Amino acid sequence: MASPVEEARLRYIQERPSYEILAKRVELAILPRLAEAHIPCSVESRAKTVSSFVKKTLTNAHDGTWEEPTDKAGARVIFKNLGDLERGLQIVQDLFPDAKLEDERFEEGFEQKLSYPKTHLHVRVLDKELNPDYMSCEIQLRTAAEDLWSRMSHALLYKPSAPSSPTVRRSLYRLLALVELYDAEVERAMTDMTSNPAFEESQLLHSAEALYHEFVASEYRLALSQEVIPVLLEVIDTPIIAYTKTLEDFFKINRPKLAEFFREYGPESASGLSGQNILASQPECIIIFEIISRKPEALRARWEENLLPEDWLSELSGSWGAQL
Repeated sequence: MASPVEEARLRYIQERPSYEILAKRVELAILPRLAEAHIPCSVESRAKTVSSFVKKTLTNAHDGTWEEPTDKAGARVIFKNLGDLERGLQIVQDLFPDAKLEDERFEEGFEQKLSYPKTHLHVRVLDKELNPDYMSCEIQLRTAAEDLWSRMSHALLYKPSAPSSPTVRRSLYRLLALVELYDAEVERAMTDMTSNPAFEESQLLHSAEALYHEFVASEYRLALSQEVIPVLLEVIDTPIIAYTKTLEDFFKINRPKLAEFFREYGPESASGLSGQNILASQPECIIIFEIISRKPEALRARWEENLLPEDWLSELSGSWGAQL
């Protein structure tokens, strides 16, 4: 008669392809949500190898040979910094509201462990096309620094058959301290940078510039952008991260019209080379077009209050086919 662990091994071999599909579905569900929120990250997924499943099942046999390994399917989300991880965690929790959160960051006594603090979500999915029973997937959320340490520590602590030496463990403790210091300093720098009023101006210009260069391979006048962008920010009443999505949607819908506009009025056109319609050769013109489509009166009011030349706006809006 086969042992419970052997029965679990044979079952997992049979069901592993379903867990591969589940892991990929979780990955593909997470990635677009984080992209929409403009959170830079990487997402990877896998089904546990048979060898790893057997090893973990033997280790945890007293807890149950089939249900206990909750990471048969797994997805890993790697963020650039702790702030992005916090925002990403909330989005993934909203995506999987019934997931169980395992968050070791605030557990008492965790600082004594040789490990970074885990932030995991355990998801149970019932998809009868894949499996008549509930299937589990573990979603790991890490910073890039934590991921680097985790991969190295896994190779040094868990892969070797012989116990690790005190020297190896001390080295990993020192590296872990550096990981925590690195993440803390990055977060401090990000907080300081984003609290600077010029940061939003830079982010908005960067977003417009990326779209502008889809049509134009010319330099623009940065000083002019720095004069106009703060006025546009007064009209935009949403956070820059959210507005970037609005601007991208506008760009997608109006791409053919924008292509025609830059051919006719852009910096390489006869109009642009003559120095006419000065804002038509600037990336912020795309932001102006988007605002005109929603809040033209507010744009004109702020423009006049800030004493910007009226002909800049009237020439640009006229060439776009809009009258303010």
